[in-house]
Amino acid sequence: MKRTVDTLRRRFTRLALCALVGGTAMTQAQAQASYPDKPIRILLGFAPGAITDTLARTVGAQLSRSMGQPVVVENRAGAGGTFAAEAVAKAAPDGYTLLLGEAGSMSINPLLMSRIPYDVERDFAPIAQVVNLPLVLVTHPGTRMQRPADLAAFSQEGKALNYGSAGQGTIQHLSVELFKAASRLPLNHVPYRGGAPALTDLLGGQIPLLVATVPTVAAQVKAGKAVPLVIMGRNRSPVLPDVPTLAEAGFSALEMGNPWQGFFAPAGTPPAIVNRLNAEIRKALETSEVREKLLGAGAEIVVSAPEEFRQALRAELGIWRRAIQLGGVKPE
Repeated sequence: MKRTVDTLRRRFTRLALCALVGGTAMTQAQAQASYPDKPIRILLGFAPGAITDTLARTVGAQLSRSMGQPVVVENRAGAGGTFAAEAVAKAAPDGYTLLLGEAGSMSINPLLMSRIPYDVERDFAPIAQVVNLPLVLVTHPGTRMQRPADLAAFSQEGKALNYGSAGQGTIQHLSVELFKAASRLPLNHVPYRGGAPALTDLLGGQIPLLVATVPTVAAQVKAGKAVPLVIMGRNRSPVLPDVPTLAEAGFSALEMGNPWQGFFAPAGTPPAIVNRLNAEIRKALETSEVREKLLGAGAEIVVSAPEEFRQALRAELGIWRRAIQLGGVKPE
């Protein structure tokens, strides 16, 4: 009798577990099928007005139209983008809280910050890289360096060339360290607290060189207040089409990372939702309204699949590790 009761109890327990698992799976399937049925939030780690903000709001507006739900952009500036990234890493993995991340917070900060509150590989599901923001090396019109060849000629006089960047350990700084190692030019880093004061000093003639994203300096270049020397990437910029790339200028041995931006969800977000978001973002970036705004701002549109984006992130880490070593940047 006791054996019969135990057997029945075990069967009941198994049936209950199967019902629970089946019910959970059905609930998840129903949630995915009805996604989205409430507003979606996009968090970014920068203040309004930056290219990141423009990208989030432009793509978000298209997503709202195509997905039938409001898409709200939240600016959580601070700590180099880590505040926003941490909030998304801790959010529910249901597709309703997304991050518009960039190379600084997702590739460089994890190598430089010893107590960063998230692990990119563990805590995020990449959705899609969407743009590259090419870097350009510019000089003041009053210098003798008006062409790429002038850099080498000027350096042969035995003088170090000061260049400004948005700060120690930023992507601008690390990119020039890679360039410096390959070119052997005597470049001396002058870090600033952000790109705006560095640009001010270049325009005022206090520093001869500055590395910045194309959107940051395009207006000054077109106004003749800054002279572009080289695009520090593989492709020419459509905003500055006459400026050669590093390879075209004779620096062909360089392996460079790119300032990029892309969308992430919390780890554990169902693949069906990640793929749906990737398809919707891809569709948004194909609209003329979005393309004109982003290309006009100097961005290079690059849409990747989720796994392709993940692999690119892994490959990029090696480039930035080398740049950090070359620049002598110590993790904090």
